[in-house]
Amino acid sequence: MLRRALALAVPAGIIGGVPKASAQADDQRQAIDALLGKFADAYGRKDAEAIAALFTEDGILSGPAPMVIGRQAIAQNYKARLDQGFGNIRFQMQHYDPDGGWAAGGYTVSLPQGAERRGNVTSIFRRRGNALLIRVHTFNFHG
Repeated sequence: MLRRALALAVPAGIIGGVPKASAQADDQRQAIDALLGKFADAYGRKDAEAIAALFTEDGILSGPAPMVIGRQAIAQNYKARLDQGFGNIRFQMQHYDPDGGWAAGGYTVSLPQGAERRGNVTSIFRRRGNALLIRVHTFNFHG
């Protein structure tokens, strides 16, 4: 009986640590969090070019304003926003695709007058070589 239980437990990942799929999902989550950390760092430095470099060449930014497509347009969009005095941004991602294709959650950004605005964010990611990049970044405001 014990032999049969072990034979069933090992392939299921119950014995021997974290199942392979779960470890891969954790790796994907860490890669997404690292990418969004770079986004937040660049935003805090007011470096629109560095933010745009985190997008694919044909990346899409979609928010309350008209949709923006391409790195150059994304850089211009963020430069205008940062020049207006928008400050730090923090992401609080809550849902992750186990394959690393997307993540969704919330964000908080400092407004020019010192208040904060919160909203929802969903990003779709693509791998380009060893790099994880943002393909689509969509957000809204609430509260």
